[in-house]
Amino acid sequence: MNSIENIYISNSAGRGMYVPKLLFKYRDFENKIYLDMFNKSELYLPSPNEFDDTNDCNLDEYIPEIDGLENEYLNHLPEKLRNANGEEKIKYAEHMVKYGLMANHQATKEYIEKRNREHNSKRGVLCLSKRFNIDYMWEKYGGIGKHLGKILQE
Repeated sequence: MNSIENIYISNSAGRGMYVPKLLFKYRDFENKIYLDMFNKSELYLPSPNEFDDTNDCNLDEYIPEIDGLENEYLNHLPEKLRNANGEEKIKYAEHMVKYGLMANHQATKEYIEKRNREHNSKRGVLCLSKRFNIDYMWEKYGGIGKHLGKILQE
């Protein structure tokens, strides 16, 4: 990594990454809302729920097939059953396959969708690019059909 082109940023946990020194935001500054935000040095961080792709930023979803549910429950036993005998563990897994949330795939899918909506409603996303010359991005965010934009640099 060339220090001229990238900088290293890290969080309080010590995790970090290299990012380009210059990042670009595609935006139509003829739109008064965006121009006002720029003039006030403000950012708008939309919820992923507002994105065109409703799967952006969702939490992982994994729904095993019905015939794999018993093993899934055996592999993820609650704390109180970790030291139980094999028969008790199997009894628990069989009960959960029959009556647990994952036994009903539609209910599980609805639960995951609800969890993702709630999770995403509490977050905002800042989308930036290390490239300024992506035609699709100018088309979509720089003013529909205009292929115009401004590159601002400090």
